Amino acid sequence: MSWLSIIHGARGIGYFCWRTNYQDPKKVQTIAEISPDLWREISRFAKEIQALTPVLTRGQDRLTVATHDDGSRVDWLLKTLGDEIYIFACNPTPVPTTAAFPLPGVSRGRVQVLHEDRTLPISAASFSDRFDPYAVHLYHIR
Repeated sequence: MSWLSIIHGARGIGYFCWRTNYQDPKKVQTIAEISPDLWREISRFAKEIQALTPVLTRGQDRLTVATHDDGSRVDWLLKTLGDEIYIFACNPTPVPTTAAFPLPGVSRGRVQVLHEDRTLPISAASFSDRFDPYAVHLYHIR
């Protein structure tokens, strides 16, 4: 849910990456030792954030929360930097859903889904995408 925090305005993310072994208080374990899978995910997220730092720190933004009748919702942040548009979107619910994203002034083209090997078509100044439970998608429109 780190992306959800950023979508809602967090300016930094911190992780507690070590713990004391209570049987041997002199031994400290890192998160990489305790849970290598979690460490890989934290590292992946840190690389995503680092690559998007110029957009996250300097872009103009607009937050939207789209709720649906079935209890699902998608929270998303639209950021612009120059002529480029970025959308950071998260489904914070256990319900799969689809979300539509309006793009005023962009009538056609394609949306690049960052860190995924796919693009989506822009039609009638919007695009839509499917979200599994708790899914995050990051979009880039040039």
